[in-house]
Amino acid sequence: MIQQLIDGLPDLISAAVETNPLLGYGAVALVMLLENLIPPIPSEVLMPYAGYLVHAGRLQLLPTVAAGLVGTVLGAWFWYGIGRWINEERIAGWLASQEPSLVQPPWFGGGVLGTTDPRGADPGVRAGWH
Repeated sequence: MIQQLIDGLPDLISAAVETNPLLGYGAVALVMLLENLIPPIPSEVLMPYAGYLVHAGRLQLLPTVAAGLVGTVLGAWFWYGIGRWINEERIAGWLASQEPSLVQPPWFGGGVLGTTDPRGADPGVRAGWH
């Protein structure tokens, strides 16, 4: 089912552009929004297709970029809102009730699953950051 949805998205954009270029920009924004909400949808495939439509003269560059930007920002805002609602304290409480070892003590950086510092990944990387 998801694969059929993904395969049909370029056709959705094409049909929207054929109907009205303004609908094409809306379709680009919608596809980018869905790309953020439904992880298997690859923007790496869809935005080059939108670029092809720009190259073919069926869409304009700046409105296409703006539509992609608006769609992806709206999708990111959705997850930001979820993150604000389900905050770290709620996640830590839930994890502690499920598996206490997942919540690190404060002397290890604290927080849920600790924090990731790229400098701690490898001594060579750490040396390059100092």
